[in-house]
Amino acid sequence: MGAAINETFEQLAEHNKFLSYKSAGGPNSILPSFDPSHRVLTEDSMVLEYNHDIPVRDGIKLRACGVSHNAIGQAGPFDQAQIPPFKEFDPGYDGVHQYKFCVFQGSDPAFWTKHGFIYVAVDARGSFASEGAKASFLTPVDTLDADDVIEYVETRPWSNGHVGMIGASALGAIQWLAAFLAPPHLSAIVIQDAGTDQYRDMAYKGGVPHLNFVEGLRNIYKTHGNREGCPLGDLPLASQQHPTFDQYWERLTPKVTNIP
Repeated sequence: MGAAINETFEQLAEHNKFLSYKSAGGPNSILPSFDPSHRVLTEDSMVLEYNHDIPVRDGIKLRACGVSHNAIGQAGPFDQAQIPPFKEFDPGYDGVHQYKFCVFQGSDPAFWTKHGFIYVAVDARGSFASEGAKASFLTPVDTLDADDVIEYVETRPWSNGHVGMIGASALGAIQWLAAFLAPPHLSAIVIQDAGTDQYRDMAYKGGVPHLNFVEGLRNIYKTHGNREGCPLGDLPLASQQHPTFDQYWERLTPKVTNIP
């Protein structure tokens, strides 16, 4: 991925032609109440802003939501608290339910905002409220998007110049990508659980096909995109097309030993 992150979006688009895609059902297929509109509300002594535009370097707008605590006269940014209402997306575990504004695989915004932080969650390119022609999954384009988001957050009037990241699974894996690019204002990452290698950690664990996992990932957690028919990254198909660790997988793997 070292070379990939220095490429232009046009060059990355050429690479994306080799990615495998399926047709997405759209956000409302799994979240009937999905609302992409921008709005600000106050609840539980917190200010929540939904679907705030974040421009990235190729001109599209990612949309984020955020939570701030007791922000009088000033909304925080962004929070994607719209958790699909079925078991697989339940942020509680073994019957222990987390706070209702927890993002799936994220952290508790109530805890962080009470300790003086702004909690930000961003819809990935091509998914839910964010713009984008395709919904990829932890690709070099997502690395560039993460860099742009971090540097955008730093420019906000409530920022002290230090941006951290926290989360598990995909929300952890994106931290490896972001840290490898070393955005100037990324001060900390807290990876609760995440792999670094889509081939060895997901598709072929120890060289053994693990397609039941990537099929579940595709069929349960990544079925939506940002509209019906949106091209959605198809990891099971890619796994069958690339059964060995080739250039396809190498481009998706950050060299974590090079993280400063």
